[in-house]
Amino acid sequence: MNCLLCNTKDTKILKDFSLLPRSFDFQEKSNSQAGLYKIVKYQCKKCSVIQLKKTGKANSFKSKYKWITNKEPDEHLLKLSKYVEIFLKQGKKILFLSKYDQILFDYAKKKYSKKVYILNNRADLNIKDKNASQFFIQDRLIKKNLNKLKKKIGTFDLIVSCRVLEHSYNIFKLIKNLKNLLNHDGQFIFEVPDSYKSLKQGDIGMLWEEHPVYFTQNSIKLGFKKLGFKVAKIFSYNYPQENALAFHLIPQKKIKINKKNLFAELKLGNNFVRKLKKLKKQTINNISKYSKKPSGVVLFGAGHRSIVFINALNISKYFSHVIDDNKKKIGLYFPSTNLKIKSSTSLSDKKIKLCLLSINIKIEKKIIKKLKKLNNNLAFFSISPDSKFALTTNKN
Repeated sequence: MNCLLCNTKDTKILKDFSLLPRSFDFQEKSNSQAGLYKIVKYQCKKCSVIQLKKTGKANSFKSKYKWITNKEPDEHLLKLSKYVEIFLKQGKKILFLSKYDQILFDYAKKKYSKKVYILNNRADLNIKDKNASQFFIQDRLIKKNLNKLKKKIGTFDLIVSCRVLEHSYNIFKLIKNLKNLLNHDGQFIFEVPDSYKSLKQGDIGMLWEEHPVYFTQNSIKLGFKKLGFKVAKIFSYNYPQENALAFHLIPQKKIKINKKNLFAELKLGNNFVRKLKKLKKQTINNISKYSKKPSGVVLFGAGHRSIVFINALNISKYFSHVIDDNKKKIGLYFPSTNLKIKSSTSLSDKKIKLCLLSINIKIEKKIIKKLKKLNNNLAFFSISPDSKFALTTNKN
């Protein structure tokens, strides 16, 4: 498998997850095999970037449910906008790539309207779907002849993109194409999830079929050196479970890889696999302490973290059902299982002894307090390693 970032063939498989469903593969019938894809996790030995390979249909990222959308964390983007403004003060022209940059673009446009431009999915990329995810945006940027777009909008000193890079299945070609829209010595600012903590913890919930690339501060520096860029500045923004990274790239001709950093990243990949081996055993042991029967265990939150948690660990048989109060999900079946999705009112059944949480860590206390009113005998644990209610001790 070629590296999605530096395009080398020198990669190694970390874990073959075999067949897994996509995060939106909710079904009307139980145990449906629809939407199962071969997922392989691997790492580049040259640039250290950890990646996923998904084997499936070409347009396999489009859900049949229009109500499913990607919600990305954006509270930190106003902080990032202050850094972007430095370039505008210098008279630089900036191109924003997608709707995920809207906060940055709106901030810049108020003061420097003539210096900024944001791509329009329909007019500039010929994407007709209003709710097109990042996969389709990056896919069009890879396939589209950007020379035509260049004649329309011109060239820029800086390209800014949030939450698109990690969705790209060919970063090497994406960067090459985007250079057509840059002036000589043009620069980039990208914003992505920070996978370091999750990789160190062995947090299987971090995996998502729509994220083929998993960055850390080290792997960003190592990987983009391979593409002829130096990281001039890197910012880290803290969140309860998965942090965010923003980094500024400038062209650099001389490339020298820090072997110590490379070794540390390769070790991190091996560590993740080692932690996963413990995770399933710990999870089953901890669940069994509360109930030997599936009727006594449920999971709250039918999102992508819980979907990969249950399916990658192959532990659906240990649960009675899945709870989610999204009316669109109630009555459907959790992807690739016999588990029906029910509302939280089902917790009033006294047979249920344990509820695993797969929700935003910030609201866990609030949700527990609410659910305790339905069943005061319930025990609660979270599948998120950083939660104070964490189910497993895989953190260190």
